[in-house]
Amino acid sequence: MVDIARPLAPFLRRPPTPPKERTSKLSEDNGFQNGLIIHHSLDTPDESPSSSIEYFKTTSERARKKVGFSGWTQFHRPPSNTNKSYDSDDLRSLPPSRDCKSSKSILKPSADYAALDGINALLTFDNSNLPAMLRSAIQHLSSDSRSSHLDAYGSLLACLSTYEDVPNAGDLAGGVAEITGHIRRDVSTRTLGDGSMDIQLATQALKLVTVFLCTPSLAVNIPDDFRSFIVEQSFGCLENENVPKILVSHYMHLLERQKFGPKIMTAERAKRLLLALDSITTRVKGNRIIGHRLMIYQRLLSQAKSVMAFEVERWIDHLVAGLLSTIKDIRARAIPFGIEAGLQLGAMQIVSKACLDVFNRKSPEGEKVVDRLCSRLTEMMGPKDEAVHVAQIWSVAILFLRSHQEQIERWEHLRAWLIIIQRCFNHGDAQVKFQAYLAWNRFMFAINIGTTTAESVANMLKQPLVTQLERNRNDKFNEKSKLPKQIARSSYCTLLYYALRPSATHAQLDQYWDLYVVDMIPKSFALDNHDINHACDILSALLSNGGQYRIWDQNRANLNGPVKPEELPSLDSKWVRSRVGKIMQVFDKLFSLADWQLDSDREAPLILSWRSFMSALGQASSKEIKVSTDTADAVAQILNQVKRCSNQSVDQRSPCEILKRYVPSQI
Repeated sequence: MVDIARPLAPFLRRPPTPPKERTSKLSEDNGFQNGLIIHHSLDTPDESPSSSIEYFKTTSERARKKVGFSGWTQFHRPPSNTNKSYDSDDLRSLPPSRDCKSSKSILKPSADYAALDGINALLTFDNSNLPAMLRSAIQHLSSDSRSSHLDAYGSLLACLSTYEDVPNAGDLAGGVAEITGHIRRDVSTRTLGDGSMDIQLATQALKLVTVFLCTPSLAVNIPDDFRSFIVEQSFGCLENENVPKILVSHYMHLLERQKFGPKIMTAERAKRLLLALDSITTRVKGNRIIGHRLMIYQRLLSQAKSVMAFEVERWIDHLVAGLLSTIKDIRARAIPFGIEAGLQLGAMQIVSKACLDVFNRKSPEGEKVVDRLCSRLTEMMGPKDEAVHVAQIWSVAILFLRSHQEQIERWEHLRAWLIIIQRCFNHGDAQVKFQAYLAWNRFMFAINIGTTTAESVANMLKQPLVTQLERNRNDKFNEKSKLPKQIARSSYCTLLYYALRPSATHAQLDQYWDLYVVDMIPKSFALDNHDINHACDILSALLSNGGQYRIWDQNRANLNGPVKPEELPSLDSKWVRSRVGKIMQVFDKLFSLADWQLDSDREAPLILSWRSFMSALGQASSKEIKVSTDTADAVAQILNQVKRCSNQSVDQRSPCEILKRYVPSQI
């Protein structure tokens, strides 16, 4: 082992560097007095090198201090403690840190707190006792202390955020009117120095107002005069370019949360708000401001729908910009607003025209906005977090083009627009496919399929469903496409929901029964038992007419939840009786594929669908005194079908037993 102490011995004997200034003496209470004894001060030579701090001082500063060395060297060794043991009494224990107090506070003294120490000692907050906390908060708000106001707002916000359902809301509601009076004062408070707005106090007050507005039991107790005041105050801040961004953001958040009625949010105020929002980004920058603006637009749809329609040019550009944004949060706010606006306003001529004008507008480079949209959506198909938004944005444009029946069919950019949704259907991610089917459901809703629908469009509506439903069970993508196939079944029910609507004429029923039922069920629902049973459930719903009235909703495709077979409208029983041959074409295929065996808890779906068919025939003939030609033809075709079933040994019982089991006596 190398001894490093011997070469360093001359340096170790060098006396320690003395302090720059003479130390008077050690305190008698420092606890080290017994272990260190100072005999006398040390001197240093004339030209002692300066420390690193002294080195960076100016020449004049260094020249003021002169240090000299003594002619001889004298230093003192520290006492050796290696063999000395200290008793516990020799060591002084330090007090706990919580009991230690600094001799001098680092904070500046505040006359505000000093003058109100007595009040603050009495007015304490207790979040476990809501009425007491409310009384204490009101007392704080009634004082002249700014800090007390901040404490009151903070305690109220903490209490309301602690209890989700706001227990004893009646106790708090009684003081809402009084609290709003203090809020009116604090959102208008100016600082004593330069007269600017007190941002911290106004921010806390606005947060509390927003909580009140989001709590129905508290919102009803807000006085109308305060509602009008806060709306006007919000408008003034949005229009004033000198208001700080943080206050603008809070006022916009308040406006997106409010649900004021037409008495407060009048048409004039709605127009003023749209005008202020149209130019807000020229005064205040930031993605949060853009997001708040989109949310306020969505709120105005339910408060001033007519104003939003007639002032469409003030917000349609901002909607398109939000849909094209590269910021995920902005797109996430633009999409629901666009869908809701398209549903509520898309059928209006003025709105559809404004949307087409924006799509056809050219940039300085000559590129149309619709072409930019197509390019942007194509780019978004790459990243997964962006691809999931493509189909939703695609459906927004479709919903705005519904001012007349054939507007979408005649749209010059429809082909390019359909290529985008086709890529969504072919995407490898299940969530992207799910959104594609939801967008296709909205497309069915927008087409409003009827007898005037072009044959090419009617055929196009079923193509994505056929492709998904006819996937081979041995397809390597079958496991991945399990969920999309279930969604495709639901979309097929959506297609039948609109094509075979209760108001459809017999001609429309003939056309779309052949196109969507006869052509699809025997092929698209013949791969496995789940598909076959689902097809039987669909037939049971369409042919069943058990006297229960089913509500048909034009907006069903846009509601939450998939369309189920039991929601399908019942077909006219007289149409069913006169089209037995068309209906039997579907049953012929199902008879050879479906399971006739009874389940443990219910009968086979095929049997239930057949009974629904027989029930519809019986109802159509129930009021006939003399058998009609349609009834006679229907019975003849049914008997022929029963005979074929017996000959093919589908059911091992005799034809008479089959007839008795499956054909009701009224026929």
